[in-house]
Amino acid sequence: MKAIATLPFTDTVRVPDSTAWSTATDSGHGGVSCTGTTCYDTLSLKDPLGSQIATIQTWTLGIHLETLHFTQSGNNPSLVALDTFHIDSLGLKLWSPSTACARSWAIPWPRPDLSPRT
Repeated sequence: MKAIATLPFTDTVRVPDSTAWSTATDSGHGGVSCTGTTCYDTLSLKDPLGSQIATIQTWTLGIHLETLHFTQSGNNPSLVALDTFHIDSLGLKLWSPSTACARSWAIPWPRPDLSPRT
């Protein structure tokens, strides 16, 4: 089942270039697409959420910025945002508006393995 979460942001600098989502029984990488400061994340769920909560983590240039929580009403594909969310304070300290220029040379997702070779 495809479910869609709407992710509103206050400025374009914090708009994610990738997302990861999870529930109690499922997880995956979202299909995030953005127009201005509004993003939509598509989750491929095995089953409707029921009483579960979907958690979506937003990432920009490899830095985790926020975690948002969503529920679902029945089989409705539109997820409902909960008022609870978590802003990653370390991620925000690493992130600054000046890094926005890095988007012009950012490595596209999925990123290659940059770990040291042994």
